[in-house]
Amino acid sequence: YRALPGPDRTGRPVHEMRYYPELGMVGMLSMDTQSVHGNEPQHVLEFYNPGQWATKAQSMWFSGSVISAEYLPNHKAVLVSSADLHLRLYDFKTESQKPILEVAAEDTYCLLRWSRQWRQVYAAATNGSVTTWNLDDRKRSMKRGQHYKLHHSSITQMLFLPLDGSIVTSSMDPGLTIQEPHRGELIADLQGHRSAICDITYSEDH
Repeated sequence: YRALPGPDRTGRPVHEMRYYPELGMVGMLSMDTQSVHGNEPQHVLEFYNPGQWATKAQSMWFSGSVISAEYLPNHKAVLVSSADLHLRLYDFKTESQKPILEVAAEDTYCLLRWSRQWRQVYAAATNGSVTTWNLDDRKRSMKRGQHYKLHHSSITQMLFLPLDGSIVTSSMDPGLTIQEPHRGELIADLQGHRSAICDITYSEDH
């Protein structure tokens, strides 16, 4: 499942739409311009059963300029990045609007991705860099790990290859690269595009 920025069926601008295999649901992150908290609109992450789109399984609301959201299966929590250079962690079970953990970030993270193989979060930034974050088991602290520069412009998509966990990133450069996940060492730099690469996916069939 993929979604380009645009309105959902309620008219809300959609930021992200992804399938979460650990939940068996599709998550859609959108902005609700009608619901305002303080001076900023609220964002909502809605989860749907792919076979029953008419019924929402769960909704989580966030205040502020949310950019990306990722479900962390090992912690039963949702991690959110925002334009105010912060990462906020929310309990998935309670659907509370109050974060249980908040940390400052040095970059504007446009994508958050959880690696099941490496058990950490990879945060892609608008400056073309990737930073790893590690959350402790009690969800009381989150520490910044490796930081490496992969692109000259904003990263548009990031995924992990299932065989070895290598990171594949696309960018506005345009660029498409494959990196070693621990040190960010370049494995392959795939050329051929003349303009920005908006999205990528992996096919096991080919």
